[in-house]
Amino acid sequence: MLSFSMAAQSLSPSVLALAGGVERTPNGTTLSWTLGESVTETLGTGEIVLTQGFQQPSLVVSTGYEDPAFDYDLSVFPNPVASELVIETNYHQSISYRLVDTWGKKLKEGQMESRELIDLTLLSSGVYALYFQAEGRMIRSELVVKQ
Repeated sequence: MLSFSMAAQSLSPSVLALAGGVERTPNGTTLSWTLGESVTETLGTGEIVLTQGFQQPSLVVSTGYEDPAFDYDLSVFPNPVASELVIETNYHQSISYRLVDTWGKKLKEGQMESRELIDLTLLSSGVYALYFQAEGRMIRSELVVKQ
């Protein structure tokens, strides 16, 4: 008796990336791209095209996310930032945050209540992603520019 098992994942055709876009030419050629994505590869023979990674036919590129069900203020300033980033909220419980670089490497993380100061003086100039979670789900992401 022959037996085997398989596992797969299902992802929506969208990307949360630092930057990107989709361009179409008048003759119908499409070029889609993202920055901050780890690896993609496209293989093709004739009319069959296989795209690996997040590049999918109905690509939606976003530089930030905000959960519409999270009905509280969450402010991140100043942006761009030179040294200290301020986060303020009127949410009544703890919010966790995580700051990552363009490679996805976690640089800082923590919990905050109503106000948090994050020291970024030791980080190089560049673009970073800041993710927020509350109630077990991501409520917001934002790009932070370090001067």
